Amino acid sequence: MRASPREWVALTLARLSSRVRGGASAGPDPSRARTGAAFVEAMREYRIWKGEPSYQAMAKAAGCAASTLWKLEKKDRLPKLDKVLAYLRGCGATPEELEVWRRAWWRIARCEARRPGSPSPPGTG
Repeated sequence: MRASPREWVALTLARLSSRVRGGASAGPDPSRARTGAAFVEAMREYRIWKGEPSYQAMAKAAGCAASTLWKLEKKDRLPKLDKVLAYLRGCGATPEELEVWRRAWWRIARCEARRPGSPSPPGTG
């Protein structure tokens, strides 16, 4: 499942406005995501922004299976943090970018943990 139309519009506008501000985009901003699905959508946009590396190239850089990285893009909930970081490393994320994504992940994980009826701890899927 992808982000809701409202979340998609917000992410798209953020991406476009970052291009207008400085000429060079800083990439998708995960701090704008409010749900696990929106976070995953931002991950997809990040991969595209990084030139859409193949899953095989990403897997080699991240030290994991290409199928693991492919499956992350198909989720509609917050993936495990270690898998998110592997995906981003596979895209060529810098340590500073990884920290931004890590902070956004924890913020969403805390919010999702507070939601009633949460079947499992956030980020365990």
